[in-house]
Formats: sequence, structure tokens, C-alpha cells
Amino acid sequence: MENSFPFDTPLTAHLSEPGTEPPYIVDLPTRPMEEQSFSDTPEDSDIFSYPWPPEDIFLPEVTISAFTETGQAETSIMVPRQRAYTGRKPVISSRLADTPCATLGIQGLLDQLNTTLGTSYSLDTPSLSSLLEDCITNNYDFGTTHGRLRQIWYTDKWSTGVQHILCKWEEKDREMRQKALVGSLS
Repeated sequence: MENSFPFDTPLTAHLSEPGTEPPYIVDLPTRPMEEQSFSDTPEDSDIFSYPWPPEDIFLPEVTISAFTETGQAETSIMVPRQRAYTGRKPVISSRLADTPCATLGIQGLLDQLNTTLGTSYSLDTPSLSSLLEDCITNNYDFGTTHGRLRQIWYTDKWSTGVQHILCKWEEKDREMRQKALVGSLS
């Protein structure tokens, strides 16, 4: 059966300042972070009670276009929000998204996440090394890691349940994807 989900089209973004970085792909959340709560306890929701990304994080303005990466006319892209975008969302190139985390190593993975998400964490940040090692052990590519960790990246409570929250979000994501399968009755 042919895939009926119109989310396969990558989008390339170009930094607004010429010559600063290669093209980027946008990964826009479908809902604001504050609406993406999977907390079972008040403590869980307190860990992530911030706007995403925080107001003090500066991300460069990017312009993206489906045409640049796919060669397809923007009008042929079924999802209007995937045709073109200009804004300050954290974005990554399709080449970077497909890069295995093992190729980057733990320090390279951290450096790339810091660059993409506008932060300056170090491997001394509690729990961060183990989260990055987990991404390498699970054979994630950078796109998967970016999608997984950006949800918690701006927390100041790294040592209080980040792994627990990630596991709950992944469980909810699996449930959502299962329900989205054609013929799923649950």
C-alpha cells in the first residue's frame, strides 16, 4: 500500500547571512511545547515549564524552500507549511540529519546540538553524557537525536528525571504512530 502521509518532503533552509552555514532542514513541531505535556506528576511538568525555545536563546533567521532540496515546484508540495518558511526555528540539513551519531562521537554530537539549538552545554552537564551515549548505542542518526533531545534541551534540571520524561514521550510517540497506521482501530 502506498504511503498516504504527506510528510516525506524535506525542506532546505538558508541562513539569511551569506556564507555562514550550509543549507538546513526545518523540523517544525506541530504544537507548542506547552501543549506537548505527557506528565504523570507535577514534578514531571515542572521540569519542562518553559517556552520553546526560551526567549534568551538567539537562533539565526532562516529561509527554507522545498524546491531547493527536492527540485519540485513548491506548488506540488501537498503540505503548505512544507513549501517555504522564514523564521528562527532550529533547523538541520538533510545531510546532517542522516549522519550517524557514531560518526560524530559524543563530543561532536554535543557540539552539533549546541550549535543547532543555540546553547553551550558541556559533557559535565549531569545526565547529558549518558543521553548522548544512548543515542550512539541505539544507532540513531543526528535527525533522530535532534528530534528526541530538543524537547528537553533547554531544561536547567538535567539531573531530575530527564531520561524518565524522554522514555514517556517516546512511549506516547509510539502509541500515536501505531494509531496512525492504516486500519488501526485503537
